[in-house]
Amino acid sequence: MKTRNRFFKYADTALCIALAPVYAWFSLFPKKPKFTLPIRSILVVKLCCLGDSLLSLFMLQALRKKYPQATLTVMASKRSATVFERSPAVDTVVILPVSGLGGVHEIFSLARIAGHFIVAWRVRYDILIDCDVYYRFTTLLGLVCGRQFSAGFTTKKLRASFYRFAAARPQNKPEWRCFFSLVQPLAIAEETPLPITFAITQSEIDQAKILTGPRDGQPLKVALVPGSSPNWPEKKWPLERFAELMKLWTSTGPVQFFIFGDKQEAVLVDTLRTLAPGIPLVNCAGKTTIPVLAAALKQMDLCIANDTGPMHCAALMGVPTVGIFGPTSEKKWTPPGRFSAVYANCPCRPCYYMSAMPKCGDPVCLTAIPAHIVFETATGLLGNK
Repeated sequence: MKTRNRFFKYADTALCIALAPVYAWFSLFPKKPKFTLPIRSILVVKLCCLGDSLLSLFMLQALRKKYPQATLTVMASKRSATVFERSPAVDTVVILPVSGLGGVHEIFSLARIAGHFIVAWRVRYDILIDCDVYYRFTTLLGLVCGRQFSAGFTTKKLRASFYRFAAARPQNKPEWRCFFSLVQPLAIAEETPLPITFAITQSEIDQAKILTGPRDGQPLKVALVPGSSPNWPEKKWPLERFAELMKLWTSTGPVQFFIFGDKQEAVLVDTLRTLAPGIPLVNCAGKTTIPVLAAALKQMDLCIANDTGPMHCAALMGVPTVGIFGPTSEKKWTPPGRFSAVYANCPCRPCYYMSAMPKCGDPVCLTAIPAHIVFETATGLLGNK
């Protein structure tokens, strides 16, 4: 992951090397699932990121449906904890400090993580589902948890040895389906009910309506997400293209645009106003929590976004969504629902894999996408609206 926690990542790698003999032992003598007692406790690990966490909610809801009496705990990062705290499927959320603060903070983070793992060892948990694909240290939970069943991905070398079941994570398979592959031995079927069940208070709905106004169909309300995670600026469709899209759309009829993103992306609004003067534009960037974002997006008629967390949020809220894909795979990251992906047919894409991509001085995969293609895709998704 492109974060500042280098010490943390080095420690993660060192841990893997130190545990190599243990990995080898479990490779020779793998643990097998055993269902001899009622399932009373379940632990799911999902540390990164907002979009991934949202896509995992389908699997969590199906897991809750399968084991309604069990206590379901999720280990998450601070960035995505709210997603799980608002899911009715989840009973408890444990926040692991993997924020990448840098320096001495990382040493304290390791100590706190060790404390959480000791608690997990005491609880044991009947089922462990490790959805993480980036860190190696989560494999330790496979040693101390999952008394009857444990599952994880095979994305890191030897990590699958610690689980009773290991699932592949193909790059051409939608991520939400990969999460379901982890619970396949539990006879849990794939389900994608939309909109996703997500608790939003009346106060948060009121905050969203203050930003967006009522959803009355006049004029058309279109959400734009021109930014991306600060870790991955390479995902951004050029602002000039967003401005062209806005000009093209307003030439065909009344429309109001709403800009969503975090507070660092609020500056993009000023740039868009300069590139597309006179076009109605409401700045919502940096003014929403995740629940308010979800409530505000539900007020939209359409969302057009780069491959980011808000893109997944809009789609899972049942909003017609157009996703713009550059270095990332539209096959991997397309969410369920009324969704259309726009991408360029470049031989070099997708180049993103496991939070890594080669340096690129000419992101033709994004600059080659014209505004009129996005416009036609969006209006086609809306139909006669």
